[in-house]
Amino acid sequence: MLRPMKTTIFTVGSRGDVQPYVALGCALAERGLDVTVATHEPFRDFVTGRGLGFAPLPGDPRELLATPEAQELLRTGLGLIRFARRFVAILEPWFWKLVEAVTPIHAEAEAVLYSALAFPTWHLAQLDRTPSIQLSLQPLLPTSSFPAITTSFGHLGQLGNLLSHRINQQLFWQPLRAAVDDWRVRDLGLPRQGLRGPYPELAAKREPIVHGFSRQLVAPPPDWPDHAVVTGHWPLSDDQPLSEGTVAWLDAGPAPVYVGFGSIRDSESEQLASVAISAADRADVRLVLDSGWTGLAGAGSDRVHVVSDTDHTRLFPRMSAVVHHGGAGTTHTAATAGVPSMAVPYYADQPFWGRRLEAVGIGAPPLPRRRLGAELLAQRIDMLGREAVKSRAAQVGQAMRSERGLALATEFITRRLD
Repeated sequence: MLRPMKTTIFTVGSRGDVQPYVALGCALAERGLDVTVATHEPFRDFVTGRGLGFAPLPGDPRELLATPEAQELLRTGLGLIRFARRFVAILEPWFWKLVEAVTPIHAEAEAVLYSALAFPTWHLAQLDRTPSIQLSLQPLLPTSSFPAITTSFGHLGQLGNLLSHRINQQLFWQPLRAAVDDWRVRDLGLPRQGLRGPYPELAAKREPIVHGFSRQLVAPPPDWPDHAVVTGHWPLSDDQPLSEGTVAWLDAGPAPVYVGFGSIRDSESEQLASVAISAADRADVRLVLDSGWTGLAGAGSDRVHVVSDTDHTRLFPRMSAVVHHGGAGTTHTAATAGVPSMAVPYYADQPFWGRRLEAVGIGAPPLPRRRLGAELLAQRIDMLGREAVKSRAAQVGQAMRSERGLALATEFITRRLD
């Protein structure tokens, strides 16, 4: 057991951006660390209910997704440059609030672990030399093996792939450059990072980065440095069994198809629910709808069942296929269950995970939100039912269930902090 070092995990975003880090926090706490998770107030009970400390960060992802700007992103699926511009326009006003909240929390920590969007704590760590480790659920480091996760292309050639990562970094850095450099100079007494941003310094200092995704879905690129490790998925069950009504409905017929888009609040969600029901009828399958995004309520019918706040680790193994938004967490949960799945991606890393499901052979091609229709979705559901896809999904799921993602991540982090 380690001494109870005060270790703070900083993460921002939706439930899918928080839950894996809570799982990691629990694993680190079992090794003796005194773990606090710094994230948004709506997740306080979720964090403390696991026995971890909690520190509030500003913002509510649900409110952010409800803004007109975010709804435009969801509906239109903007390209890389327009998406980055709009995303940072939403993020930039929040930066100073984030800095104000992170600073006193960081001061109490003896070690910090942080996701990419919680980057202010890294700058503070450069000032007071607090041990810091970056955490990521996506492959963010530049590589020639595949393009940046926010691009809409599957492969651009080695040079093109590498260039897309450099461009992606600058699309994030340049709009925030003035604010970050002003903060570093005025408040921290650190030098400006200038045109190239923090990336050369991160590389030169060999800042550790621990990736919580499966090698079955993304093999570690051979051109990544050895301080970048891929451990496997960081799962967390909520230990809540399926409701009696859900179990009875599942037992009453063949395995259904699940459709749910996580924390996304699409202004046209009721219409999308109708599209999903129509697609299921055309594909002649039963359907489970998640009320979190549809706004629907009730038990549905013998063909359609509505669930709410259901543990995916228990539900997905009962499905014949899963249709989701392509978030890293849902992608991994479906793949671990050994069930074919496909993405209806909206933004950010979701198109990337949709392409990975297809490339690995355990899913159908992603169907972007702007193209979603009953006929196309029914065709994709038929693809997910093919024997070759089901067999491959079962094989990959078995391999993923044998991964020791949390154990390997914990071992790496504790070695670094010991």
